[in-house]
Amino acid sequence: FDKIQKKVNGISFTREEEAGYTLFKQHCNSCHKEPIFIDNEFRSNGLPLIINAKGEYDLGRGRIVVFDSSTYYKFRVPSLRYLSYTAPYMHDGRFQTIDEVLDHYSNPNSFNRENLDPILVNGIPLNQNEKEAIKAFLNTLNDPTFVSNPLFKP
Repeated sequence: FDKIQKKVNGISFTREEEAGYTLFKQHCNSCHKEPIFIDNEFRSNGLPLIINAKGEYDLGRGRIVVFDSSTYYKFRVPSLRYLSYTAPYMHDGRFQTIDEVLDHYSNPNSFNRENLDPILVNGIPLNQNEKEAIKAFLNTLNDPTFVSNPLFKP
């Protein structure tokens, strides 16, 4: 992605990555803004409520702003950089794969609607080909040379 944005000679998206980038800009870029793919906001993405290890529902930002119920179930929007290195996904690690994440967003009938971000009211309807294209684009946000650079190892 970065080399394409810098117009490095000979580097371009594949057809599938380009399609994924177009879909990403249509459906995901409002929360995962370029170039870091984060918006520094707290949002509820409709994750169904589950009891955590403490026997409680995770209130997210609501644990900090206790007397403001409008903050319940809101979590910081994460960056999408280096996704292949950061599983499991979501604030509580409930999804092991990006496929599970995309399936969640494609199924608004299962959403917890309390404080749901208005952007997600109808979910993000994607067919299987569109999901594959978005995954192809998201893979361009990984940088194995950076991750394996000995200068950045402890």
